[in-house]
Amino acid sequence: MTDSLTGRTHNVTATVPEDENYSPLWTVNIYDNVDFYNVNDLTSALQATILVQGAANVNCPVVNFDEVSSVDERLIASNPVLLDQNYPNPFSYSTNIKFSVDRSEMISLSIFNLHGQQVADLIDQRLGPGEYSVQWEPRNEPEGIYFYTIRAGSYLTTKKMTLLR
Repeated sequence: MTDSLTGRTHNVTATVPEDENYSPLWTVNIYDNVDFYNVNDLTSALQATILVQGAANVNCPVVNFDEVSSVDERLIASNPVLLDQNYPNPFSYSTNIKFSVDRSEMISLSIFNLHGQQVADLIDQRLGPGEYSVQWEPRNEPEGIYFYTIRAGSYLTTKKMTLLR
């Protein structure tokens, strides 16, 4: 993407949600422009130098595709984490978030409100392979839509949940 005001070129990488009702919360990373001309596929994009990770969170609209012509199998095979839908959802006092990790990885699990503000940091540590469950008890948060995001290395996925008081 090229900024019309400055003429600077920016790489934009996005993921397509697995769930048609999903409203993604994107995390913005800033990459070193020295790597820009070396990026020509997924592998080289993942090897590019990140100058600032998580520089911003952007709530983006849902995008629907009528037809998908191809899927890069490396994206499917490289997901180190499987994130389940929280239960119960909607919830009033607490909810459980389950996920599985297929290899030892630095994992972070965070909760964001509709404004993209982080309201909770549930996990930020290296976890080994296995299945995990984390409980979130939002004591001071108002009812509404929240997003929970799990990051494992350069992989990131987000799901939506509803808090009812």
